[in-house]
Amino acid sequence: MSYALRISRPEGLLVSYSRSGKLTCDRLEAMLLSAAEDAKRPVQILERRGAGIDHPVLAALPETDHLKAYFLRALGG
Repeated sequence: MSYALRISRPEGLLVSYSRSGKLTCDRLEAMLLSAAEDAKRPVQILERRGAGIDHPVLAALPETDHLKAYFLRALGG
């Protein structure tokens, strides 16, 4: 992700997805922000998405919260 941020144009849009039940939303977001810091590019989180209504998360089984998507805008250049 840091490479994608380095080569993105100012105001460039990036999308990052994860299908891992072991990677939490908080951890994925921390990874994305770390990549932005590494690339020395501030980012805006435009949108966070998860699974659709046809893939409900089971409260007692956090691994079912496995679909995550982040839509980012790379600022600066």
